[in-house]
Amino acid sequence: MKSFFNDQNFKASITTYIKVIKKQPTQGEFEEKRNSFISWLLSDMVTNPISWDEKTPFNKKFISHHFKKRIEEADMSKESIDQLYSIVFRFAVEEHINHPYDDDDIDFIELKEFSRLHLNFFSQTASGQIEFALSDMGLSILRHLMTSEELSDIKKTGDFKKSIEQLHVDWNAELDKQKIETDSVRKKWKSDLEETEDRVNQLQETLINQRNAFNFVGLYRGFESLSDTKVKQLYWARLFLVGLGLLVLGVIFFEIVSFHKAKEENNGLHDYLSLIPVSSLVLVLIYYFRVSLMNFNSIRAQIMQIELRKSLCQFIQNYADYSSSIKSKDSNLLDKFEDIIFSNIMSSEDKIPSTFDGLEQIVSLINAVKNKGK
Repeated sequence: MKSFFNDQNFKASITTYIKVIKKQPTQGEFEEKRNSFISWLLSDMVTNPISWDEKTPFNKKFISHHFKKRIEEADMSKESIDQLYSIVFRFAVEEHINHPYDDDDIDFIELKEFSRLHLNFFSQTASGQIEFALSDMGLSILRHLMTSEELSDIKKTGDFKKSIEQLHVDWNAELDKQKIETDSVRKKWKSDLEETEDRVNQLQETLINQRNAFNFVGLYRGFESLSDTKVKQLYWARLFLVGLGLLVLGVIFFEIVSFHKAKEENNGLHDYLSLIPVSSLVLVLIYYFRVSLMNFNSIRAQIMQIELRKSLCQFIQNYADYSSSIKSKDSNLLDKFEDIIFSNIMSSEDKIPSTFDGLEQIVSLINAVKNKGK
């Protein structure tokens, strides 16, 4: 048979390919080991071409042209490298089968385990070739061997049938072993995948809970900031209210003292007219005291509503999920709750009288008193 691996041109192409693939950048441990195994096998083919020619007649017959094409093209795409790996792996399996007393070859065991455990990492075409090499290629080699011309003399001997039967038993045992190992690896993959899915679901649930908690914390802080502002307003409103009250009392006291003094001195009516401006001032101050009191009550009512919302925010972390489930049973069950927590903060500003309300009545009163004095 014509030499395949010992061809000088092909050996030169292999050497060039090894240099290229060693410089090829890899992404992850899988590609790094894949390229390493390819370089190792190709280097051994260049070093021991005669041995590879003798021990791989089956694959040389069927895929040698594909092998040579991949080497000469030196395509560094993932698809092309995966297919080249599947080709050299088939040669390596056949070489191992035809290599006597080589069952403990550590390098080959590592190569086979890598191919089995990372079967799903390869492209679909390469994955099919690797699976064929692991399971069915041995039987195909045996069938090819039985129909080859080299066995024509062996078939005439009396021990041929016994030898074939023993080989058949050995291959079936090997196939059963490979099937058990493959099933075990697939079960492990399935178990790992389910465990990973459970962890992802748990992390997703945790993230959703954290997001809801953050949203309600932000809502609580917004109410708290508004509450601080209103407390400051209430403080100044209280001071202003107390100041107006004291001022009103002071003016009334001054007016009473002035009135009694005027009465004791028996002054005329025109002397009593001096009390009118003071009385008008008292009325105006009482009016503004009323305005200030209503503003004070309005701010206090707003603070009470804000504090209620702050209290509600402390126990509605899962309100969105709870409301979606509870409303499917009773759509009106949470209406009262939502009206409170999401309603506007009410105030009585619309009921507070304007600054100039009632001034017309005060002016009319002053004019009437002046007309009587004249």
